Amino acid sequence: MSPPGPAVRTSPHGFSARRRWKWWPRPVRAQRPRPRRWTALLARSRADPVVSGLERFVRSPARLGLSVLLRAEGGRGLNLQMPFGTVMLRGVPATSVSVLNDCWRSWFQRGPAPSSFEESVLVDVAPVGPDEFREAGEIVWDPFLCVEPSQDRVQAAGYRWMAEVRRTVPVRARLWLDRTARGSVLGDLWENFLRLVSAYAVLAEGGLLVHGAAAGFPGEGILFPGPSGAGKSTISGILEREGVQILSDDCTAIVRSDNGYGVAGLPFGGERRPRRPPTRPFPLRTICLLEKAHETATRPARQSETLARLVASSPFVNGDPAVHSALLEHATAIVGAVRTVHLRFSRSGGVARALQAR
Repeated sequence: MSPPGPAVRTSPHGFSARRRWKWWPRPVRAQRPRPRRWTALLARSRADPVVSGLERFVRSPARLGLSVLLRAEGGRGLNLQMPFGTVMLRGVPATSVSVLNDCWRSWFQRGPAPSSFEESVLVDVAPVGPDEFREAGEIVWDPFLCVEPSQDRVQAAGYRWMAEVRRTVPVRARLWLDRTARGSVLGDLWENFLRLVSAYAVLAEGGLLVHGAAAGFPGEGILFPGPSGAGKSTISGILEREGVQILSDDCTAIVRSDNGYGVAGLPFGGERRPRRPPTRPFPLRTICLLEKAHETATRPARQSETLARLVASSPFVNGDPAVHSALLEHATAIVGAVRTVHLRFSRSGGVARALQAR
């Protein structure tokens, strides 16, 4: 009979201390029951799984796209006066009219409508039932907006809407929206749709819609393109405190003019969006690539750097292979017609003085 071994110290739960590194039993917590509403949404999403593309937001994009576009009874026609031309909205339901009035009242064209449809961007609006779109619990919110370009058109979808944009000159578009949408949902719907239409409308006229800030100096406009976090809002705030006119801090249009190119703000996003349409675009003279630093200074930038930044800051169209050649052609012409500089800036100020002294 072998002698007894050393005593093994056990844990309070009855397991050997030698096995403590593997796992310890955890107390079982009572799980809170799911509300019936979320249980129903989860069961519905499992029965009807969400796939990639437009079906993230729309149950059957093909069926909705082939349906007859029926305008709402009593739908109104509105004309938005943009820097690149007039956007004619036909068949806007009453709920959308109130939202558009709250957001862009001063951008509505006063007086007679354009003489011909051939000179304006034309948008047909049709409200549809909420069953055409997915519920919030079924949507994969990455990305929050889906754009699918094809050979002759671009389809896009978001929460409670779907659109189709045809690459014609000028642009023709159709919008299907949920007739029950209200409030901020309806406001976001219209802003996302109008951003998409504006990007293709500006490109069709030989310009670019740019994710960037813009400032107006006497006799010239300066563009600051860049992604989120590049410092567009910061530089706009600094220049505003120094008495410079801010055209936009988020969404800017580069449009063709008699003497080259002009720059004007668009009423989308940002804290310093223009409240009314500009009388005329500022002549575009300089494109600045922003660099955050401890002091403020400028130095020349290579045209290739500026071209890459400008293309990367052109939303929607830079992801559409059908318009890549036009995008590169317009961006190259714009970069070749202006000065390109690197702007190192700090929060201490002196940015306006550095830009005027370059």
